Amino acid sequence: MLVLVELILLAAVLFAVAYPLLNPRIAEAPGALLENELTGLLYRRDSLYAALKDLDFDQKTGKLDDADYAEMKTRFESDAMAILAQIEEIEKGAKTPSATKAGESRTKSSKTAFCVKCGARIGADHNFCQSCGAPVSRS
Repeated sequence: MLVLVELILLAAVLFAVAYPLLNPRIAEAPGALLENELTGLLYRRDSLYAALKDLDFDQKTGKLDDADYAEMKTRFESDAMAILAQIEEIEKGAKTPSATKAGESRTKSSKTAFCVKCGARIGADHNFCQSCGAPVSRS
């Protein structure tokens, strides 16, 4: 009798685990695709900002000559502008509840500023940049 109960429980657990994997009708939520795409674009944007910061540092330390610096900076800036345009399109066109929640959370956290001297992220309540110590001017 105990073996029969164990077999029934085992079958139920296997069914519960395998059903979502084998059922083709279960798909992502409609807004999940937009949210994943937005997350990827935000990651790429942050990566480009970091690359621009590193590029400026390399040029200031003499690792890059002016021609290479100008070429790479132009390329990184154009890529960043394209990504920013895509982010704006997604945030404007977000009609699903989860995507609008992501957009709302981005606007709520938009009080975060960036240092004009080094490009580091500055919190809303900070008066100085934590990376370079430059004073923050709030407009």
